[in-house]
Amino acid sequence: MKWAIPGLAVVLLIGISGCGRHKSADQGYEPRGTYSTDPRDIAHNSVPTKYTGPKTHDQIYADYATARMRLRLSWANDLRAAAAHGSEGVVPPMLEVIDSGQGVQLTNIGNQSLCLDLRRSYAKLGQSLDYQCALWAVNGGLHNCVEYAPGEKKFLRMSSARPDLPDCSGQPLEFRIGTWEKKGPGWWSDAAIEEFERETARLETDNTLYASMIAVPTDFWKDDFIDAVTTSMNEMPVGAKRVAMWGDWIDAAEATLPMHPHVAPEERAAQAAQLNQVGEVEAQLRAIKGLRLTVSQQRQSDRDKQFPDYLRVEDHLDSAIVYHDLGAVFYVNLTRVGRDPQTGQESLCAMRGLGRGTSAGTWVSKNQPAQFSISSRSGACANLENTRLEMVVNDFDARLTFASPSALERMQAQTEAKLQSLQASR
Repeated sequence: MKWAIPGLAVVLLIGISGCGRHKSADQGYEPRGTYSTDPRDIAHNSVPTKYTGPKTHDQIYADYATARMRLRLSWANDLRAAAAHGSEGVVPPMLEVIDSGQGVQLTNIGNQSLCLDLRRSYAKLGQSLDYQCALWAVNGGLHNCVEYAPGEKKFLRMSSARPDLPDCSGQPLEFRIGTWEKKGPGWWSDAAIEEFERETARLETDNTLYASMIAVPTDFWKDDFIDAVTTSMNEMPVGAKRVAMWGDWIDAAEATLPMHPHVAPEERAAQAAQLNQVGEVEAQLRAIKGLRLTVSQQRQSDRDKQFPDYLRVEDHLDSAIVYHDLGAVFYVNLTRVGRDPQTGQESLCAMRGLGRGTSAGTWVSKNQPAQFSISSRSGACANLENTRLEMVVNDFDARLTFASPSALERMQAQTEAKLQSLQASR
């Protein structure tokens, strides 16, 4: 490998002048006098290499890698040069955000479509928690930017409620509008830019990362298709032209920011909490209906199962043990259900998980069975004879994955009633 990361730092810092915008001449890279088939040797070239004859397979691959590296190296530099960035929690001028600390209602108030990847900061929580801290809408957005047309409004919710990981609720928002691989508007939070630059610096020493981000996917594409993609990438504007476009876009957004009447912080917090409650319940209802649809498409013997095949249950009436013999982890909830012989009214007696109980249920894995006991022996739990055991299971990411048939029906009825109540109180 002949190109060095210290050079990257220089390239990434060219054109930065404090926090202001400037629209200077495009910052190009000097073309090399000799051609190398190693794409990393020519990674800094922003001008396509000229050939006197047909390109070889290696040259086509090298040109593709050079074009991708050009786009990646210019991204952070152009964001800073266009002042298209801000601190954690700073909202880009083309967005309106109501943040409850968990879910977020977001509106594109700009005049252009944009793609957004929204996360909460995990800097204070430790590494490898970016999945836990991502926010996404119904149409996606888990570390991929999702398109929002002008005026479009969406509710985004936490991507994961894994109870065994730290909670990202209340952490500052990190915005990633646009991506280095595509055309279109760009605006990133400073923390996102810094993370991006750290990853870029690893490209020299991390061959797997380099292969996944820069090099051509081998054995998939034909040479003429790779050449066409490379031509398209080389035509994407970077440097002064893109900085000017982004600057104009930001100026237009700032000039047309809607004037809102002053809303007291307490009222805005209540509005955010209400939006979050409605959004979360709507997501729960979608999950329940989705599971019911999946179950309805199974054969009758599977639709009637009280427990999934992958969990084994020992039922002792006032206690129970749930075993899981495979490698995955699940969160299990158990309830004893009976019916009054005189009134016919259904009675529910919750069972308490012992040990690793969480908000999603009690942890069960191959090495750790889940143990449950009756939480009390009064009321609905006074007489356990002629009761049946119902189970609700969430997967490792706390997503609903199984429920006994009657439990699933009851969950949908309760969730629909809750949603109606919340919507009526708006």
